Amino acid sequence: QSRELSAELLARTIARADGVVAMYTVIERDTGDTAGFVGYAPRTLEWGDELELGWMLLPAFHGRGYATEAAGALTQAAFGLPSIDMVEIRCDPRNARSAAVAARLGYELVETLRGNALTPTGEPRDTMVWRFQRGMSIRRGA
Repeated sequence: QSRELSAELLARTIARADGVVAMYTVIERDTGDTAGFVGYAPRTLEWGDELELGWMLLPAFHGRGYATEAAGALTQAAFGLPSIDMVEIRCDPRNARSAAVAARLGYELVETLRGNALTPTGEPRDTMVWRFQRGMSIRRGA
């Protein structure tokens, strides 16, 4: 069942990003089970100077450090691309776990956009925008 749910989550993510993504599977080391996905999407339709980083983990893998480890690794990898100067994490302010990952890694909260997105039920929601710029250091032990 988790593989089917993972495939569905991945398909929805790719559809929202108009197919312009770099997506990686997060694998549980001991069992080889799929824990979720982490990936990038350009903030424009070109691979310009800014990427948005996001992830989805299956509930059984929440709170175990997978999001922090994967987001930290992809943040570092992004700056291996010479054209990338900034990585963003965007999340609903009610998503305390994602906000905590961004803060733990050293991302800076730069703004909260009010009513700029919709929930799955069509209600307006806010979006926190966290940024990490080239030259910043990932916090170790995060």
